[in-house]
Amino acid sequence: MLKALFQSGLLLLLFSSAGSAADVSGTWTLKMKGLDGDEQMDIVIKVSGEKLKITATHPMFDEMSGSGRLKGNAIKFKLNAEEMPMSIDFTGTVTGNKMSGIRVIQSGGGPGDFDGPDGPGGPGPGGPGDMGTQMNKLPKEWTAEKLEPAALK
Repeated sequence: MLKALFQSGLLLLLFSSAGSAADVSGTWTLKMKGLDGDEQMDIVIKVSGEKLKITATHPMFDEMSGSGRLKGNAIKFKLNAEEMPMSIDFTGTVTGNKMSGIRVIQSGGGPGDFDGPDGPGGPGPGGPGDMGTQMNKLPKEWTAEKLEPAALK
């Protein structure tokens, strides 16, 4: 009887810990390919249940902020540039102190849009220097590693 009770308790512990969400709160170094090669930025994630609140400083787009969700080890979040109409959608998986996945870059449309005639990409959609087209041809993979508290000092 005691053996059966012990085995049931052990199975309950294993199943309950397998279903719990990963711990993503804190500072992460996110790496991806950009127009000028490898890009790296620190992102700060605050967690409230499944909801995420994220801030970051991108090397090209400056301050970014966003939100997302964490379900188990599956993560999905969006970062919005504060200075221009563009965002980056991230989906991926968390494994311990590492994350990886796919990203999609979206520009907002309208004046200042990457693809517009007055945008930073130059002469209209499809033209030489069209930044929106160039950005969408970048590799979509991203990785991130959680910084340990000692690395933050």
